[in-house]
Amino acid sequence: MRCLSCNEPLTDLESVRRFPGSGTYSDLCESCFNTVCADLLELEVVSAINSMEGLSLDADGALVASSLGDSAVGDVGDEGGEDDNG
Repeated sequence: MRCLSCNEPLTDLESVRRFPGSGTYSDLCESCFNTVCADLLELEVVSAINSMEGLSLDADGALVASSLGDSAVGDVGDEGGEDDNG
């Protein structure tokens, strides 16, 4: 039996491995199985974060509060007024 992703021969252990939860045979080698599981975990985390009201991920993957208006962006203490020096 061969890996469905990379076509490498499966070991005896790999050929009987099942996905947690569904119980279906994975038919993936160790490397491909780990990659798929990591990708699924990342998708679950992103989905959970996206479902949180007012939070999202920016292009770099950083968590940002999207419900805050533009007025919340800027330096702390910068109110656009006169200088404190006079």
